[in-house]
Amino acid sequence: MVPVKDTEQAILLLTALADYDKFQTKFATSADPRAYMFDQMTPAERQQTLSSFKDSGKRQAFISQVQRAEKNGVLSAPGPQNGQ
Repeated sequence: MVPVKDTEQAILLLTALADYDKFQTKFATSADPRAYMFDQMTPAERQQTLSSFKDSGKRQAFISQVQRAEKNGVLSAPGPQNGQ
């Protein structure tokens, strides 16, 4: 017989894996890859990227992705500290 603690851990692990699959699917279809390269762009490239959004809601969603990536340490805040 499997101990209760091991069963509970297995259930937690399976739940986490299922949630990760959902996250991965959603991320792959909704994330803009440019947001994760924003810190590597020149100021002109950043401006061009931001001006490419005709819809202000989509532009704000993009900016939110950049900010979230910065907050989570995925990229550095763009600016002079990155040699730009």
